[in-house]
Amino acid sequence: MNQKQKRIENIRKVVALETPDYVPIEHVVTPELAIEYAGYPMFEGLWDTSLIIDAMGKAIPAYDGDFIRSTFYRSPRYYSALEAKSFVQSKEGYVQHPEVHAMEDTEYAELIADPAAFLAGTCLPRLYQVFDKPEPYRGMALARGMMTFNRTFGPFNAAVGQILADNGLPLITSASAEAPFDFLADLLRSFTGISKDVRRHKSEVKEACEALLPLMIQKACVAPPAVDQMVFMPLHMPPYLSEKVFGELWWPTFKKMVEALVERGHYLYIFFEGDWTRYYDYLEELPVGRILGRFEYADPRIIKERLGKIMSVTGFFPVTTIAQGTKEACIDKTKELMDILAPGGGYAFGFDKITTSVRDINLENITAVNAYVREYGKY
Repeated sequence: MNQKQKRIENIRKVVALETPDYVPIEHVVTPELAIEYAGYPMFEGLWDTSLIIDAMGKAIPAYDGDFIRSTFYRSPRYYSALEAKSFVQSKEGYVQHPEVHAMEDTEYAELIADPAAFLAGTCLPRLYQVFDKPEPYRGMALARGMMTFNRTFGPFNAAVGQILADNGLPLITSASAEAPFDFLADLLRSFTGISKDVRRHKSEVKEACEALLPLMIQKACVAPPAVDQMVFMPLHMPPYLSEKVFGELWWPTFKKMVEALVERGHYLYIFFEGDWTRYYDYLEELPVGRILGRFEYADPRIIKERLGKIMSVTGFFPVTTIAQGTKEACIDKTKELMDILAPGGGYAFGFDKITTSVRDINLENITAVNAYVREYGKY
């Protein structure tokens, strides 16, 4: 086995809740962080494929890690070509998701009746304005968008794939998916809209989640069923919901989705954003040994006790500590988490938030922390 294969096998043991050879470390580099690390302006860096490739080539070898979650980034060139309203580049250069909606609360029946047709025929033109034009302009816009996508991500994925191979670093996710409720909130009704709908259109929200479920499963299934091809699922609406709304509207279709993917052999990297303390009873119902759960705000002792036999875990370590704390404080926090989470396996070292800026990290602190994990994380 080469280094990459050894790392993949070790990750498999972690996720399967077997005793691994060592505690693996999640790599911190994202394309946005790499651009800043290489000294390029964020605005130009995200537009220019050659710059972002060069930045990844410099940043990835500079940091230690056993796996990288994703190298995906939102290209302003691509979204600009589609005249997107859902993803726009800020003055600072980052591509952000503003508060927009593509569906009115009077249109639930249309969504429920035929989700694919409604999304393609009604929502897509509202979010991407090039599609809200007569032919032949719509077809030309689609061709331009596809050409822009291929010219941007084709060279990027090939180059970064080689960089990862040269560093023996596995990319462990190959698809992303959303819980049906989150998809409904994010791209169709918006945070404000769904907050009203759970009170005014409760039964329709429930039916809509059921109707969207097959599409969300289909989207996730582009990933092969392998531990180094996980489905990434960022979850963020539950901390903003009441327990009643969570139990009645959010949880049922999410659970069905997870179970369906696991039955098909998939592994899941789930980011439990925010505070999920209220929902541990639900999480105990999830399939065993197929999930790497990343936690942001949580008591690691309770997580280990309640969920340690259900899923492997990562996260917990505050980015603010690694960025602003002393080396001693960082080592103390690392020791605390290792003492709680490492025994018996099922733990990968990682941060509580995704690092998208060099302001999120301190190279000296990361080097010290990684050295500690390497020394004391062996089984």
